[in-house]
Amino acid sequence: MSEEKHLHKHDTDDEQRLLSEKEHAQMHRDNHAHVHIRNHGHVTVRIATDEEIEKGIRYIDEDEKHSHDGHVHAHKHDPAHTKKILNRFSRAIGHMQHIKLMVENETDCSEVLIQLAAVKSAVNNIGRELLKEHVAHCIVDSAHGDDSDALDMLNTALDQFMK
Repeated sequence: MSEEKHLHKHDTDDEQRLLSEKEHAQMHRDNHAHVHIRNHGHVTVRIATDEEIEKGIRYIDEDEKHSHDGHVHAHKHDPAHTKKILNRFSRAIGHMQHIKLMVENETDCSEVLIQLAAVKSAVNNIGRELLKEHVAHCIVDSAHGDDSDALDMLNTALDQFMK
């Protein structure tokens, strides 16, 4: 297993270099002011700015944001809606597991196909709900910020979803 690396940005210039986990741990031991930034699941480490030190910021989670071709937009979704979507996914996954058991038990193919059609419909309904949420929040927010790229990304996503 390779040693995890963290990106370290010097506070005196724009030079960047990778720090080993050992060097990063030393920063913690020395109580050196630095910030952990999670972005799409990857963690980078950099020297904290004066403002971050003043506010006591040690962790920044940028997974709520996506950066595409230089523009950034934050997704702010209703947690209750997200929970509904996740519950729908859980039901569809459970349904798929049941269909797999049907195949393993050599259930009649026509029954399996009927159940697959139900799952396909459930997945399409999840997509429809995600699309409604995306248009209602993300696209509206992008329109207020003159983010024309968001519409292009929506069209690309729709093309893929409708295949």
